[in-house]
Amino acid sequence: MKKSKLVLCAFSLFAGMCCQVAFPDTISLESKEGAIDYDRLEAAVQQRAKSRDWNGVRPPEWNGVQSFRARFANGGIYFLASSVVIRLDPSFKGSGYPGGRGWCEFDFFDQNYRYVNGIRVNIQDYSNTNVCNWIEGVSAVTYKGQPALLTTVQYHRGIDPAKTVDEIGNNYHRFTALLVLTPDQDGSLSIRQDDSCLGPGNRIGELATARKRIAECSQ
Repeated sequence: MKKSKLVLCAFSLFAGMCCQVAFPDTISLESKEGAIDYDRLEAAVQQRAKSRDWNGVRPPEWNGVQSFRARFANGGIYFLASSVVIRLDPSFKGSGYPGGRGWCEFDFFDQNYRYVNGIRVNIQDYSNTNVCNWIEGVSAVTYKGQPALLTTVQYHRGIDPAKTVDEIGNNYHRFTALLVLTPDQDGSLSIRQDDSCLGPGNRIGELATARKRIAECSQ
């Protein structure tokens, strides 16, 4: 009897540990004073900009306001940096996601400010020409048992440029993306954009609206 109870306890403990690793369902974002060394994070972002896949871009417009210390339920801690990246080379011929002229990117760094993983927001509206030029907000959510981020970004389609000062900003659009996160015990982090709930061509411009729809999809 005692032996069977011991085996059952061991199995339950193992199952609980597995569940904790497989389903790290929550994430919190912190930006209070002392949570982030912004100088080190900015230096890490600038170092990231030297990588091959960022070749030919100006230094990123690093948005410290939309950067956080991210804490997962499994104990993992990362620093999240959001950046807007624009290519200035007039002879640049690349187009489309992910190699277009301008994009919004989210990069995660470990507690020593070393790059772990990142993702570029995939905006499919005029995907060959659009330019993401501002990150309006970031929010932590849980989506179908997985930690995730919601982000609303601003972009223009890269066509019909403004001809007068009054026209500047008239062709801006908004898109909200759901970024699903999977932290592993070894410190690695998987990131994917999931458009199945909000839609790949959504025009959602408010995080509150997106959170409501995510809650409905998660039921």
